[in-house]
Amino acid sequence: MYGMVVKQSRKEVEWRRRLARFATCGQQIKPFCHLELVSEATFYRWRKQLGKTSDATPATGFIDARVMPPAPAQMPLVEPAGAGKLNGVDPEAWLCHVLTHIADHPVNRVDDFLPWNCAAQIPSA
Repeated sequence: MYGMVVKQSRKEVEWRRRLARFATCGQQIKPFCHLELVSEATFYRWRKQLGKTSDATPATGFIDARVMPPAPAQMPLVEPAGAGKLNGVDPEAWLCHVLTHIADHPVNRVDDFLPWNCAAQIPSA
């Protein structure tokens, strides 16, 4: 009903706040419940109950995704041994060739894109 004020119990307010903290903390449910001193069963029950009445809890079925900070500038990039040369083929030119032609290529012939199979079509390193 529009304009109707619904009185919330103290427990409901407490659980709404707890679920809001959970939504922003980035923890799994088990360690979060341990820190909050509540059982997992109680957590799930309140999340389900409050999820029916409002959007106070995050939608279920979604995975929490976080943006990772960039690696420090001093961190060396890992490169496999011999990656500078793929059988005499320039790796950048090879990748460009693959990305340019793979969309129109038959799926059962992807081995045509192995460096030694398409070396004649790519400038050498």
